[in-house]
Amino acid sequence: MIHHKDKVNVDRAVLDIVRLYRIHKDERVRQLALVTLHAMQNDWAVSIIKRDFNFEKSPQIKRIMLAILYDKTKKLDAREEGDKIVASIQESPDLLFNQDQK
Repeated sequence: MIHHKDKVNVDRAVLDIVRLYRIHKDERVRQLALVTLHAMQNDWAVSIIKRDFNFEKSPQIKRIMLAILYDKTKKLDAREEGDKIVASIQESPDLLFNQDQK
């Protein structure tokens, strides 16, 4: 599923995968569910992971959760930085061209 995530609509599976991550007895299944949720890039699932982080007891699961939250934050920061660049270009389109090209 992870390998073909760009070709398959997996949004309906998010609830089932969140359920696996939250209540499955086998920690390896929970780890796989977290990795799958991360690959799905579902904002709702990330909000669940963020909410559950402080209550998680397993250090291994907590590390995966932290990596997912860090990656999501890094992407949001990059998106915000990109938005700032786009806004500055829209304000001054001549920034795209150096003085020699005018």
